[in-house]
Amino acid sequence: MKMAKASKEEIDDANELANRIDSLLDYGVYGDDPEEPVEHDDDKIDQRVGALVRKYYERHGGLFRIVFGYAVLVDNVCDPDADTLEWKKDLAEKIVEGA
Repeated sequence: MKMAKASKEEIDDANELANRIDSLLDYGVYGDDPEEPVEHDDDKIDQRVGALVRKYYERHGGLFRIVFGYAVLVDNVCDPDADTLEWKKDLAEKIVEGA
């Protein structure tokens, strides 16, 4: 199967989005004043996460190309029995033979 490849910018922005969401969920929301305590207010966190996702979607149109592209790549070249990202055995052999 073939599909369009995500751009480096899309991947970088998706990584930044994931990092910021993880940070919000792990640490909460910081106020404008750095001396203020961190708020773990679910509504504020949800608003911030929603704003981050909306900004990404406005810029790139969604995460589908990255997520589905990953699935296509894994299905085509990765060992389906491995718990880690490893070449399919026949591909790994061809890579070694070509080296």
